[in-house]
Order: sequence, then C-alpha cells, then structure tokens
Amino acid sequence: MNKILSILSLIGLFFIAGCSKDPVVLNPADQLTKDIQLIDDYLASKNITAVKDASGLRYVVTQEGTGLKPSIYSNVNVSYDGKFLESGQSFDKSSKPLTIYLYTGIIKGWQIGLPLVNKGSKVTLYIPSGLAYGASGTTDGTIPANTNISFDIELLDDAAQLAKDVAAIDKYLDSLKITAIKDPSGLRYSVAAVGSGSKPTLTSTVYFTYSSTLFKKETSIGQATSIVSAYLGTIVPVGLQIGFQQISKGSTATFYIPSSLGLGLNTSSDGTTIPANSNLVYTIQFVDSN
Repeated sequence: MNKILSILSLIGLFFIAGCSKDPVVLNPADQLTKDIQLIDDYLASKNITAVKDASGLRYVVTQEGTGLKPSIYSNVNVSYDGKFLESGQSFDKSSKPLTIYLYTGIIKGWQIGLPLVNKGSKVTLYIPSGLAYGASGTTDGTIPANTNISFDIELLDDAAQLAKDVAAIDKYLDSLKITAIKDPSGLRYSVAAVGSGSKPTLTSTVYFTYSSTLFKKETSIGQATSIVSAYLGTIVPVGLQIGFQQISKGSTATFYIPSSLGLGLNTSSDGTTIPANSNLVYTIQFVDSN
C-alpha cells in the first residue's frame, strides 16, 4: 500500500498545520474579504492586471501554453517559486521540475488555479490565506497564520512524454499478442476475470490485492497479498484511479500505466526503485467497494 500512496510522502510542500500567531481572529469570510482587498491593492500598486476568480484567487498568465488544461484529477508537471506577497521574498522554490497530483495534498489555490491554465503556460497565482495555509500557517513557522502568498509556476506540457509512453506500451502489448483495452487517457488494461459487481467511483473505498512492477522489467515495486483498502480519489498512481472505474467489483485486471499517470517526473522514496518517467504495471484483484 505504501507504494501506491508513496507520492504523497514525496511532496510535503503543501500540507497545512501549525499554530496561529495572529492576535486578531476573523471568521473565514471576513478574513477572505480582507485578504482579497490586500491582494487587489497590491496588484493595483504594481500596475498588474490579473484575472479575478470568484474564489478570491487572482492570476496572471505570463506565457500562454498550447496544451490541454488539467483537471482536478490530473497529475501536473511543474516548476515553482513561492513568495510572500508583500515582501516578494521566496519561501520555497523547486530545484527541478516535479509531478504533483492536484486532487489531494496541496493547497486550494493550486487546485483552483492550475485547471484554469493550459499546459505549457507560465502563471503567477496570487493566493489569499484561506486558499493557502490558512489560520494555522505552516508547521515549521515559515509561513505565519493568515498570510497571503504568490506562486510563479511553469506548468509543463507532458504531451510528448505521454505519446512516447503510450507508443512503447502498445508496441510491447502487440509483441506479446496481448489484447488490451485502450482508454483515452493513455491507460491500457486487460481483464483476466470479469466480476459481477458494480463499478466504483472516485468517492468509493476500494478493497483489493495487487502486485506491481516496472514496465518490461522483473523489478517489483510493491505488492499486497492480503486485502488492503483505500479511498479511490487518493490512490497514487492516478492511472489506478482511472483503471478501477473501468472494472466491476470481483474483477482481476492488469493496468499498463504511462508515466504521466504514474509518478511522472518523481522517483520513489528510495530514489532507485522507480526512476522518473517510468511506465508501470499493476495487476489488481478487485475484491469489494463501498
């Protein structure tokens, strides 16, 4: 199970915890109103024209990409620089591009903002505190409570990598005469046993066993011979979220997952088991869901 969810431990940037240092406690609605005014005043003082989202987020696309817009359930490849709004001082900056799953484990400002932008774009997000680290701030105290921030983000386009990965998977399946179902996402899967139960949704809890390997290699990257459970919307790799929704409870299926639906540019926590841009293979026995 740790292998499936390991990406969440790789990306610790956006978790929210800590203690408030703000002596004036406003309710969330009033804090948001205050934050929006501060952000709008800042933008006006810098002569920055930003798009105003109803959530309170403000954003400026500085380079327009030509790729598709991600969904909340997408993996995205990004480089970023997080700054305090007023001072412009950087509090966190990526040293290299990495892959992040938008649905869970990151601040709401990213979840709202990045689906508004085409892949290949560069964008600056101006994020009110309630869509960032909130009334708690960060655990280490780097970002105090109720702090407005900005992120300069390059949203990389992974279309070329996806096309390369899908071509390699299809060639491999053809060479072994494996008949696989082709999902529009790029996922390929074969069903060895068809179950009679219902199909899950992203809000389902699924119960299953699994084994997983690197594509075209014998290297195991994880397995569970006893039944494990997980909330489908949080399972990583995201290719499994797509795959589970295609099969009925009681089925056994093998999923061939292109890297952009896997860990993407990230590596596994040990740095060696799963290299960046690795295609993955998961065989799942789907036992139950609720």
